[in-house]
Amino acid sequence: MAKYKINDGVCVLSSRTKSIADNAFKDCTELRSIVIPNSVTKIGNNAFKGCTGLTSITIPDSVTEIGCSAFEKSGLTSIVIPNGVTDIRESAFQDCKALTCVVIPESVTCLTNHLFSGCTALKEICLPDTMTQIMLGVFRDCTSLESITIPKSIESFGLDYMFMYSGSFAPVIDNPFRGCTALKSIYMTQKVFDEIEERAKSKKGPVLDEDMKKLIVIINNSKV
Repeated sequence: MAKYKINDGVCVLSSRTKSIADNAFKDCTELRSIVIPNSVTKIGNNAFKGCTGLTSITIPDSVTEIGCSAFEKSGLTSIVIPNGVTDIRESAFQDCKALTCVVIPESVTCLTNHLFSGCTALKEICLPDTMTQIMLGVFRDCTSLESITIPKSIESFGLDYMFMYSGSFAPVIDNPFRGCTALKSIYMTQKVFDEIEERAKSKKGPVLDEDMKKLIVIINNSKV
């Protein structure tokens, strides 16, 4: 971390900075604020992992990639991902216990493995119509999440893992949203619902029990 200077909890990156290196501020609890210039295109793996004093951050539109575990276990309370980002690596925001709200732009088409797993305060997340993939364990243990809309654009998803509570990675056959204890509604189109049912019949996906089906709200394609 020698190339980055922190004064009174604040770090101002040089305008010549092209990327934030892997492990750049890992476990730096004194970091409270950082100014990232428009010259930065990448935030490296574990860059802000464990930065519990970092409660907010402004990511410039120039950033296209957010690395693995980049903000894992940080103190972020909300995050707006800019339109320039196209690649968010797995576990980027895992175990951000104070994170309550996330805004994802249309440029992001895939939610990678365990992206928001363990974000126990997460109540609101907006998925864009351009989203095509939701991978494994994305919302595992999001115990404050009350509702979610699955976009009609979704082509593939690890639904049997998405909301899993179990500590293992074995498929939860009877309840794919297990662990999201505050979940009251899952909005999706008839097409997405039919695909889940078809996967269940072919034993390639979870079987939705009656209690889980009560949470599903079928909405018109035009409203997704």
